[in-house]
Amino acid sequence: PVCFDGVVFYTHRDLPIDGLSVDQLQAIFMGKVTNWQEVGGPNLPIVPISLNPEITTSIRILFAGLKNASLGRNVQIVRDYTEETRKVASTPGGISYGSLATVINQQSIRPLGLAKAYSKNYVQPFTPNRQVNAEAIRDGTYPLTRRLFVVTRQDGLL
Repeated sequence: PVCFDGVVFYTHRDLPIDGLSVDQLQAIFMGKVTNWQEVGGPNLPIVPISLNPEITTSIRILFAGLKNASLGRNVQIVRDYTEETRKVASTPGGISYGSLATVINQQSIRPLGLAKAYSKNYVQPFTPNRQVNAEAIRDGTYPLTRRLFVVTRQDGLL
């Protein structure tokens, strides 16, 4: 592994919610929870936005350990991180995700703290001064992390 990464979930900047647990996120992206009121927010429809699950591993990390988990019919699929971020920023009930690097400098969205399943012990992906919460990512306190690898051929061929 060359580094650790975290999957950061984020919402519209004005959505008054501190965080979500992994099981709540699973229910949202599977289409089982459709209103923010169901997870402690305002009475507002949830608009989940995702990259194509065939080209991103982030949603697979969220669904790890669930049998037959798939995105709900209400999930809007977008082509790239830029479109994903813009759509959440312009949609009051929007929620999506990205890697630490794609979210850290975004000012138009609100990163969420995440908690392990069935918990409200939210761990923020970033510090208050907008730095990666490296300790939580490294030690696994932040619930959705992954190791990234660089793979090369030993024979030097491409």
